[in-house]
Amino acid sequence: MTDFPAEVRTVDVRTVPWWPAAITLVAALLAAVLVPLTLDTSDIGSFRLSVVGYVLGAIVVPVGVAVHRFRREEAKRSPYYDPRYAYDKIAAVAMAVGVLSSVWHAFVVATELAR
Repeated sequence: MTDFPAEVRTVDVRTVPWWPAAITLVAALLAAVLVPLTLDTSDIGSFRLSVVGYVLGAIVVPVGVAVHRFRREEAKRSPYYDPRYAYDKIAAVAMAVGVLSSVWHAFVVATELAR
């Protein structure tokens, strides 16, 4: 036995950051919440909300998913990578909700611009 303490090694565990998936989910939910508010397509306020919903669902959500995937691939390079599969599922659900709601918002914007 030696009188010296055992050497302790710290390992920098790399995980996927939570914030890209969270921002993506919030943007997708906001776009989805705006869908029932834009059902009256003759109202000008409905058009404005649809533009906001379209920007959230069709632009912010895919950019958020791309940032999430970029960060995930960056973290995978570490030998101490700890995958967080829940973040991947959150990003996938957010992408589906965002794209589906942006389809409705695109319809409202297109019908208003066609008038």
